[in-house]
Amino acid sequence: MTSHAFSEKSIAAGFAAQEFAHLAPSDRRKLAILMARIAEQAYRRGAYQGIKLAADETDLLPHDLYSWRYGRSLDQSPWLDDSKIETSTERLYAECEDLEALGFDKSA
Repeated sequence: MTSHAFSEKSIAAGFAAQEFAHLAPSDRRKLAILMARIAEQAYRRGAYQGIKLAADETDLLPHDLYSWRYGRSLDQSPWLDDSKIETSTERLYAECEDLEALGFDKSA
């Protein structure tokens, strides 16, 4: 296995290089499709929320949007319109309830 240190802000932070290489190519493809769908859902939710807040509640938006977006680990999920921060895993399971039906365990 190749050794590689990923940045804490990388989506690969905490994983080893080739972490999922042992999976069958078809399983890796299925996971890639699932991750792409999750990412697209999150992008659309973010775009909707951003446009809605920008139009209706500009005083709730972070003053330094760049730091809000890039200034913390991707393991954290800060709310756009509140000071609340939850883990990105908590946000994932809140947004994607079907993951449990696919066999993912949110308590693991």
